[in-house]
Amino acid sequence: MKTPIVSICIPSYNNPRGLRRALKSISVQSMGDYEVIVTDDSSDNMVEEIVAEFSSVFSIIYFRNNPRKGTPENWNEAIRHAHGSYIKVLHHDDWFSFPESLEEFVSMMDRHPDADFGFSASRAFGDNLNLKFIHYPNLHLLSRIRKNPKALFPNNTIGAPSATIFRSGVTQRFDSQIKWVVDLDFYIRVLERNPEFVYTKKPLISINSGDSDSQVTASCIRDNDVQIFEWLYLYQKLNPGLFPVYKHAAFIWHLLLSNGVKSKEHLIRAGLKKPLRWEIILYILMIRMLK
Repeated sequence: MKTPIVSICIPSYNNPRGLRRALKSISVQSMGDYEVIVTDDSSDNMVEEIVAEFSSVFSIIYFRNNPRKGTPENWNEAIRHAHGSYIKVLHHDDWFSFPESLEEFVSMMDRHPDADFGFSASRAFGDNLNLKFIHYPNLHLLSRIRKNPKALFPNNTIGAPSATIFRSGVTQRFDSQIKWVVDLDFYIRVLERNPEFVYTKKPLISINSGDSDSQVTASCIRDNDVQIFEWLYLYQKLNPGLFPVYKHAAFIWHLLLSNGVKSKEHLIRAGLKKPLRWEIILYILMIRMLK
């Protein structure tokens, strides 16, 4: 079996309509040397039925997770089955913007063999497919990221995983302990290994940024404890030494203050299990003194 140039990895969960749109966008791509891998966390057979519709159109491999793996381990499962030289994650509710999108992703990586990671701008649509905005990375911040990938925290200037592509030699995987800041964590770890990346301002990917309850992002936005836990988890991961990055610490203090955190017990209820860093303890002590 010939090794494909790129593996399009689609982690799917209870969204057959979105998956059909994603697969349709693949079927019209100008580049044909790819495989499609769908890993399914769904509770029924609807995703599998959609996959069957496209099985005669292009190479598509389907895996049903039993038991379901959840986000983002379902993403990792799709990547584990990939055979291509490049990995192109495409979430089930996102799609390629243009017929040449995949070809342009691969071409920009081919032109920059020193880069393991690449990404594009992206179009963001609401649930009714109304264009909400186009996500363009902050170019000033991108120059800082090349020098220090941790400068991505707390602003994910890269965007959603669907807007990225990376070489199969990248060994980092998405951290299954988190789901809200999981993409940011992944980008930082990949770029710490190799800070070279390639970017195109053409929005090669379209993102569903609607408010559907089925979206993990929407559920996290409504859960303050999830945000508290995940930002603190990532903060402590990125600041293992005695002195934290000032910008990181300032963000965390604002996060705790805006969410009314006044005690260690609040953080434990939010799910934090690691011992608290000294600057977080100092914050709690100061808040108590100001009562």
